[in-house]
Amino acid sequence: MNSFGDRLGAVVGTHGRLCLGIDPHPSLLAQWGLNDDPQGALSLALHTIDVAHDRVGIVKPQVAFFERFGSAGYAVLEEVIRVARDAGLLVIADGKRGDIGSTAEAYGEAWLSPGSPLEADAMTAVPHSTPSGPLRPARAETRPGQAAQTPAEKRRRHY
Repeated sequence: MNSFGDRLGAVVGTHGRLCLGIDPHPSLLAQWGLNDDPQGALSLALHTIDVAHDRVGIVKPQVAFFERFGSAGYAVLEEVIRVARDAGLLVIADGKRGDIGSTAEAYGEAWLSPGSPLEADAMTAVPHSTPSGPLRPARAETRPGQAAQTPAEKRRRHY
């Protein structure tokens, strides 16, 4: 498998730098005439992927907007990630997770382990205040070709 950087470079070369957020916010669902429930979130996300898959190369589902529906929301998010990856899109799980030790390792396992129902190509993270904070275990959990990046690292990165 190519590294995340290689795949990202290819996507940017083909589709540009646009990363499309999938944020089923209550007001957005209402604007689209969808219910503020898991099915509404799924409808919006699948439509977004369908329209975007040959126009952009990266999607970034905002995890919180799915989590608010509990286990049904996670089931929707799993489906959204699967459909996006099947469409050839890179998926960045926008969960902004950050914690210490075993909790950070669990985040890495959930979002970056091969075969996980929530397997993403990358994830956002909020770093702990020390260099040995939560991102270190999350990075250790990444499979070849995945990336974990802090918001500060994203701001410093230039294409």
